[in-house]
Amino acid sequence: ADREVRTGERGQLLLHRLFRDYPPEQLMVIHSSNHGLGKNPDKEIPGVATVRLKSPHIPGTRFAPIGHLNKWISYLYDRYIVPAKIMKQARAFKADIIITVMHGYFWIPAANAARTLDVPLGIIIHDDWTISLTISSLRERLLRDFRSIYLQAAECFCISEAMISYYREQTGRTGIMLPTLGQDKINLPPTENKGGVFTMGYGGSLHGNYALNFINTCHALAETGGRMIAYTNVDLAHLRYYGLKTDNV
Repeated sequence: ADREVRTGERGQLLLHRLFRDYPPEQLMVIHSSNHGLGKNPDKEIPGVATVRLKSPHIPGTRFAPIGHLNKWISYLYDRYIVPAKIMKQARAFKADIIITVMHGYFWIPAANAARTLDVPLGIIIHDDWTISLTISSLRERLLRDFRSIYLQAAECFCISEAMISYYREQTGRTGIMLPTLGQDKINLPPTENKGGVFTMGYGGSLHGNYALNFINTCHALAETGGRMIAYTNVDLAHLRYYGLKTDNV
């Protein structure tokens, strides 16, 4: 996948929780993430073979007029170059099953490898995969790819019941819930709601648009006298920096 298996936040952490108790000699991780592999080895699962397939790009063009070319380079590399690389690694490792995360484009060659090697495919969906669709003109083709691979998979793991229902409407197939709780889960005592104040709770990371949506929700709550209790990776000072103006958090 284009997600690493390491502690941290978001999908990476969920994958780490899912695989960390698996026999390391029986697990290989192949990914295209550029998030500093090897800089924090303590965050990765010890003893697991890891292969990084970094997509090529034109340096210094992120904000240039030709920066969009990198999106096509990444797509074409993942679609036509990566399959042979995955096949080589999976065949040498004698993989019994291939599991991929449907994000970016890496799930396409992963599914092709599973089909060619005639091994079961497991897919994991943390977010609606279209949020990582960077080339709008490919949308219809990728929608067909998605449906085909969703039906190819031996099992489809979704992050919520709503997602299971959403993809059932699109494909006619019912997925199952992805196990998300790890041994490091926190058992918090119930918070007593005194005075009948409408209270919302949030648990998870806050970054980018997630933080902005969270702040907008807090502002809306404040207008009606409500409050927010959050268990997250940032403190109030960071939320103030992002634009939080109320004292109901």
